Amino acid sequence: MSFKLHLIIVSVIIVLVYLAGKIFLTVPLPATTPMSTKKSPFSIAITHATWGLNCRYRLTEGMENDDGFVKDIRVDNALKKVSELCNDKPSCTIAINENTLGRDPYPGCFEKELDIEYRCYSFDRPWRVRGNSGTISIDCTKLSNE
Repeated sequence: MSFKLHLIIVSVIIVLVYLAGKIFLTVPLPATTPMSTKKSPFSIAITHATWGLNCRYRLTEGMENDDGFVKDIRVDNALKKVSELCNDKPSCTIAINENTLGRDPYPGCFEKELDIEYRCYSFDRPWRVRGNSGTISIDCTKLSNE
């Protein structure tokens, strides 16, 4: 093909892209509100929640099964409780105690860690938060302002 034909084809493509942009960008945008009063479009989705996993190697006496290995704590043993407290909310706070999380997985371990993995929307990367006393807070509203 000749140079002139290439130039005409490229020019036509540029004009079409320009016109398509004009047509689609003339749609009025919804009125916006200041960021401080705007609700977060994100909500919490808990994917994993395990309480006491860090204790499984600390307390081995009397915890062996028939093969001599330490009984393994169930992963996601706090998933149901934490999900009930936090799912579909923009933020939540979880108290790390038996009243909130249910049966104590290792009563002899006093530094049980609550390990939570969550997302703020379905295709978000997983976020992780851990704590072993007091409360843990999850806040997806802060992520939308970054």
